[in-house]
Amino acid sequence: MKTFSEFRIRGHVEGIRSVRDSVRISVVSDGRGNERFSNEIVISDAELAKKAVDELSRGDLVLATGTVREIEFEQFGEKIYASCLTVSKLEILEKSVLSKKVS
Repeated sequence: MKTFSEFRIRGHVEGIRSVRDSVRISVVSDGRGNERFSNEIVISDAELAKKAVDELSRGDLVLATGTVREIEFEQFGEKIYASCLTVSKLEILEKSVLSKKVS
């Protein structure tokens, strides 16, 4: 049996930026009570990244699915561990009424 680690995030676009060969999108979701959770998702697929840059606006409701993986790198002589949320599918569920292009 094949194993995998998958995530699914439904939330509103807060920001988008290009970093090297990828696009990073900040997505905000509701938590319990007044809590808000912000996650940065990464799109490395060129076609999907172009679609995101061309079509997404701040406030749009999206559903992102993809793989979760731990990455490690060294910074200032210290080993850093982080989780990376790499998108394989991105759906725009609802366009924001106040759609403003995010850059």
